[in-house]
Amino acid sequence: MLAFHRRATQGCVRAERGFTLLELIVTIAIAAILLGIALPSFRGPLDNNRVAGKASELAGALSVARAEALSRGRTVSVCASADGTSCSASTAWGAGWIVFVDGSVIGKVDGTDVVLRVSPAIDAKDALNASVSAVSFSAQGMAGATTFTLKPQSCSANQRRDIVVAATGKVSLRQVAC
Repeated sequence: MLAFHRRATQGCVRAERGFTLLELIVTIAIAAILLGIALPSFRGPLDNNRVAGKASELAGALSVARAEALSRGRTVSVCASADGTSCSASTAWGAGWIVFVDGSVIGKVDGTDVVLRVSPAIDAKDALNASVSAVSFSAQGMAGATTFTLKPQSCSANQRRDIVVAATGKVSLRQVAC
């Protein structure tokens, strides 16, 4: 049978390990200063990613509208919308947009339309504008040529995005200098 023995402590005193309060305060102060210097430099990439995401969302909605028009053999429209249920006459698309299968009145949501997608408003810091309040894709996938411009409030470098709809219905996304 094995016997377990306790080792006797040898009477030497060990020093406590850790940080003093002063060392902790100095470390936190240095970290706060470094964070204060580095944080503003993150604003540009964050704005750029936000704008790129919203531009891709709109380009995707326009592409979906074209694909639906081709597959259904009917007109499909995308319009600016402030409430998510009806089209607005505004060319400022920042309040959101609707993708819908057009029924009787082209470019307007009425009782004969099927809503396919609703997008909420973009960040209030960004401006999304176009020359039209609605884009309609024919059953052949054709549309009126237009360009959407998405620009952050504090635009710098190449943060602006242009979403271009060609007359053929092709949707493209470009990164443009402010």
